[in-house]
Amino acid sequence: MSARQFLESYGDILDRAGRLEREALLCRRYARQQPDNPRWAARAEDLEGELRKARRLGDTRKREIEEKIACLENPAEALVLSMRYLGRYTYDEIAEVSTYSPRHIQRLHVQAVGRLEIFMDTGPCANGRCR
Repeated sequence: MSARQFLESYGDILDRAGRLEREALLCRRYARQQPDNPRWAARAEDLEGELRKARRLGDTRKREIEEKIACLENPAEALVLSMRYLGRYTYDEIAEVSTYSPRHIQRLHVQAVGRLEIFMDTGPCANGRCR
C-alpha cells in the first residue's frame, strides 16, 4: 500500500462507518414499524456489529497515521497531513487557517507524502520516533 493510499484509508473507513450507521438506523426504524417482521431487527444488529468493527479499525488506523506523521521533521508538513487526512480538510481550508497559499499547501502535501513513502519503505525514520 502506498503512503497516499494508507493516508486515504482512514477517510474510506469513516465513510464506510457512516454508511453502516445510516443503514442500521433505517433498519431499526423499519423494525419498529414492522414488529412482526424480525428480519429488520436482525439486519440492524448485523450492521451495528459491522459498525463497531469499522469504528475500531478507524481508531487503529488513526493511531497508525498519527505515528507516521510524527516521523516528519517539518511541522508544516505534519500539520498539512494531519489536517488533510485526519481532519479531512481541503487544501483551501488548510490555507485559510495557515499562513500559506493553497498552492504551497499542495507542495507541502506532495513533499510530506513522499517522505512518508520513504519511511514506510525503509522502516524506522532517522529521529527514531517511527515504527
